[in-house]
Amino acid sequence: MKSDSTIAPAPLKQIAQAFLKQIGLYQRLRSSCIYDFYWTFANPQWLANRTREIKFYRTALEGFQKGNLVFDIGANDGYKTDIF
Repeated sequence: MKSDSTIAPAPLKQIAQAFLKQIGLYQRLRSSCIYDFYWTFANPQWLANRTREIKFYRTALEGFQKGNLVFDIGANDGYKTDIF
């Protein structure tokens, strides 16, 4: 019986995300045009879905003024917070 004690290396994407989080740039990059440019090629449907979601929230939040509070209460990475 063969014992496989090797650990597969983390995919490059996970390594890059961990590094960017560690140096405090991950959230800034996710909110930038560079991130959108990446998704234009990686998965255009994801970008289209996010664009529709942004339009939905802009319509839902009409009348909010600068300085109003919006709470993103959840247990994830804050994807909705990026939209707001």
